[in-house]
Amino acid sequence: MNKVFSIILVAIIANYGDLAAKQKSDFIRLHGTIESQGVQLNLSVATKEQDAIRATISNSDKSIVLQLIHNEEGFFSRSRTPVSEASTRKLSGDEAAGNLMDLLSLNPDYHFRTVNGFNLEPMTSEGYTFEFKRSKTEIEGTEIYPPVHLRLFRDENNRNKLIRSIEFIDFHPHTYPYLQPKTLKFTDETSGETGYIKINKVEYNPGLPDFLFDIEIPDSTANGSPSSGVGD
Repeated sequence: MNKVFSIILVAIIANYGDLAAKQKSDFIRLHGTIESQGVQLNLSVATKEQDAIRATISNSDKSIVLQLIHNEEGFFSRSRTPVSEASTRKLSGDEAAGNLMDLLSLNPDYHFRTVNGFNLEPMTSEGYTFEFKRSKTEIEGTEIYPPVHLRLFRDENNRNKLIRSIEFIDFHPHTYPYLQPKTLKFTDETSGETGYIKINKVEYNPGLPDFLFDIEIPDSTANGSPSSGVGD
């Protein structure tokens, strides 16, 4: 075989492998539940690369639906109930930071990787700090150090105040392409409210359409009052 042709063929195979790996790991869909204060809700999350995240939270008959959508334009919520029309608003402050932390915690190895991870600068510039801690002990037979907790602090008079925390309880058995949390415990450190997020199914699927992460903002959209996070 011609040497130059061999080099080109190797390069093509390598690039194809990189593309396949990227497609497999940068498009993620999760399904699970949220349990808090005796209420259980369904949860579905779609992630397309770092910026595009959409979470859909609903009751059992889907008569009440809340969507959280993060894209290049910002972070938004869209809600619908039997007694109100669908409404959309942009999130800010503690509400935006808390909900964002909850969504990032569902794919921590992906969003908090050291290279090409999620850009937290917009939140840190507003006085919020994210503390992501891993175990000092690796999973046996691997070089993977599982997440222990994720904490959110708000700057108050040059002091960090803890406002929300997430503890990683256990994980799904697979470690490729990422170690996937199975059970997470969230705590609103200001109210004391706690709850659990349980991930039942994870898919690495390159077929997520862009329109899933689009959102139309009406002229009357206004920032709302803070909520306690993804489980609201």
